[in-house]
Amino acid sequence: KPLRSRMDTRALYARYQHDRLTRAQGRAVAMQEARTNKAQHIDAATRAGQIKRDTIKLTMRGRITKKLLYAKVSQTLRSDLRQVVDRHRRDCVAITARYQRVTWADWLRQQALAGDQEALRALRAREAARGLTGDTITAVGTRLLSAVVGASQDHITKQGTIIYRVGLSAVRDDGTRLQVSREVTNDGIDAALRLAIQKYGTTIAVSGSDAFKDRVAEVAGQSRLTIRFDDATLEAQRQRHTRDSRRPSTPDSPSTRPPA
Repeated sequence: KPLRSRMDTRALYARYQHDRLTRAQGRAVAMQEARTNKAQHIDAATRAGQIKRDTIKLTMRGRITKKLLYAKVSQTLRSDLRQVVDRHRRDCVAITARYQRVTWADWLRQQALAGDQEALRALRAREAARGLTGDTITAVGTRLLSAVVGASQDHITKQGTIIYRVGLSAVRDDGTRLQVSREVTNDGIDAALRLAIQKYGTTIAVSGSDAFKDRVAEVAGQSRLTIRFDDATLEAQRQRHTRDSRRPSTPDSPSTRPPA
């Protein structure tokens, strides 16, 4: 059953129950077909064996010859029956996997992966969905886009957190903020910022350690992203890094300076 949620999920849960019933009915039909198929193959193998025995009885002479041929027929029949049983077991395993019963949370996740935004909202509204914390990037204002250009959706958790793959970087999105791992590289921070711009707009809030905030400001400035941080101190750092990135490098070595 659905857990306590911050949204009305009755319509979604009715769809889930209908899907469960359809899966159960499909599994029952497929299992019956597998049993019928097994019985037909056993019957065919048995009849083929009996025909061979009757042929030996009518056409062969000599007790020892018949005995050897009968043994060969029995051996072939046993092998055929083992193959039928093994094939039936494999069919049953495949049917069970195809019509496997899924929990409410797993069903929501499957629907969300297929693009159902209502199912994704239901995942995020569950009490189990706590939201992302730590080093995060989020928007100040209204969410702009539900689809993200240049980012492939890699996975959705049972808490409704989307895992995006942007190049070699993984970025987690719970619908309100983006999270990067502690070991993220500057390229990963750059990818997360670009993802935030596409999803949320250009006014961005950053949470986490001071070291993480400093790195975000530096990356944003060096990449010259069209972005503004809501924190005045962080925004000043970004602007300074942007100005520094535009200054031409000056030679420090005496050997590179022109003669006086």
